[in-house]
Amino acid sequence: GEILAMTNAPSFDPSNYNEYSDWKRRNRVLTDTYEPGSTIKSIIVSILLEEKLARGNEWVNVENGVYRRRGALIRDTHKFERLTVQGVLEQSSNVGISKLSDRIPEDLFYKYLRDFGFGNKTKIDLSGEAEGNLKKPDTYSMVSKSSMSYGYEIGVTPLQMITAFAALVNGGSLL
Repeated sequence: GEILAMTNAPSFDPSNYNEYSDWKRRNRVLTDTYEPGSTIKSIIVSILLEEKLARGNEWVNVENGVYRRRGALIRDTHKFERLTVQGVLEQSSNVGISKLSDRIPEDLFYKYLRDFGFGNKTKIDLSGEAEGNLKKPDTYSMVSKSSMSYGYEIGVTPLQMITAFAALVNGGSLL
């Protein structure tokens, strides 16, 4: 769980600190939040598998890449009629992960994302860390959970994302 190296670009010369703007001096790994997009799908599939809400070889109708959910249009970049859960992850299907996320109760969905470190500081021994943005279930719109399942309506820092993936690959321990 130790960070051995970290870098930001553009960089600055610490010996001439005052010659650089705040934007150049900040540690973007800790401070900048972004919508993680498809990189969060692995986290969502892990929740489904852990809770036995899906099986890797189970088939999902992915609607040939276009699906209307509660007024929102969800699209995939590739047209498939159906994919296994594993295929949903391999092909990065927004339609598939959206449909699968419906199986996760909202409170459990939120709890798992919090447990993976989203919406929390990692407590790294560096100043300026952002918490990111994780909506609470009582603020979800009709499509929030679906959107979050493929990486929208959630804000994470690069450090939070790498910490979550470290937990994913090391058996579930958030370091």
